[in-house]
Amino acid sequence: MKNKTRILIEIALSVAIAVVLSKIRVFKMPQGGSITLDMLPLAFIAYKRGVKASLFAGILFGTVSLVLIDSPIISIFQPMLDYILPAMAFFVCGFAMRKGLYVKEFLFFIALLLKFLCHFASGVIYYGQYAPEGQSVYMYSLIYNLSYLLPSAVIVMILIYFFEKKNLFNAS
Repeated sequence: MKNKTRILIEIALSVAIAVVLSKIRVFKMPQGGSITLDMLPLAFIAYKRGVKASLFAGILFGTVSLVLIDSPIISIFQPMLDYILPAMAFFVCGFAMRKGLYVKEFLFFIALLLKFLCHFASGVIYYGQYAPEGQSVYMYSLIYNLSYLLPSAVIVMILIYFFEKKNLFNAS
């Protein structure tokens, strides 16, 4: 019972840190999306506690982010693609629990790809009207979402490398 409580506290702290990091923006895009470090605590809880804990953390973070948004909700499904599912994508990192650096980095890349696909689909479906005249909505969504996800991912991957070298992902 004590270990379950500890895991729930770690999930809550990871989500809280992710929420704070999501509000510290290096750059904010006009229709949403920012260069932030909010992916790091989600990957951290996945590496430390596994798939189930990271799914729970992703659902919590996505829900809290949805509640705290300063953007309009376009449809009932749009929040799933923009908030809940992208945050849940980091469950993939949970498969790297107790694995080496390269497995962690690879699975983070897969999680990032899933997160990108959610945002890309949302961009095509819900934000296509913002595409410049003559530009494909697919190209617009690709460029728009990569412009903030890629810098965030690079920074987080460097931090994952540093944390793994310092042995900070081991479950205790």
